[in-house]
Amino acid sequence: MITSRIGVDGSYNAAYGLDGIFRLSDDDYMLFNWAQTFENGNKNNPASLEPSRVRVSWERRTLKGLGFNLGYSRAGSEYDPGIGFELREDYSRLGNRIWLGWIPGEKSFLLNHQIFVDGFISTRNEDNSIESAVIGPGWLFSTKSGIGGQIAVKMYHESVLESFDFTDDIEVPPGEYTFYGLKG
Repeated sequence: MITSRIGVDGSYNAAYGLDGIFRLSDDDYMLFNWAQTFENGNKNNPASLEPSRVRVSWERRTLKGLGFNLGYSRAGSEYDPGIGFELREDYSRLGNRIWLGWIPGEKSFLLNHQIFVDGFISTRNEDNSIESAVIGPGWLFSTKSGIGGQIAVKMYHESVLESFDFTDDIEVPPGEYTFYGLKG
């Protein structure tokens, strides 16, 4: 994929991306994504990670037994896709999910179910400090009638460097916040 934007003032933003899914065995897959951007005002070094975003993950795709989706991603300080937006900038992320799955017998109303632990940690590349983290166990199910769902208990941690507002009356000041939730 290649995109480019050129402004009437001579400014520009160009990006390219590559991705692939590689089957390693019957259930194991390696996913790889790479994107790099170039724009006026930056060093635009193609050998640098700063204008780049990379994601690598290893998945064991199974409903029965041990499965997982383990991933690492990183976006550099000069990565700017130009079209669209990014929720985070200049970060690294590690995480995803590990599970143990079962396929019950014919008499069960369940098609399959899993217990799992999932979560991630996102760090600031500048100083490797934690920006966000989430972890928790859960249970996921699918019924033979097509109904499915999950329930999970989560612990969240957020490190806020600058205050921000939800509304005119609600401001979140800088600080470290840890809280818990139930997700269904």
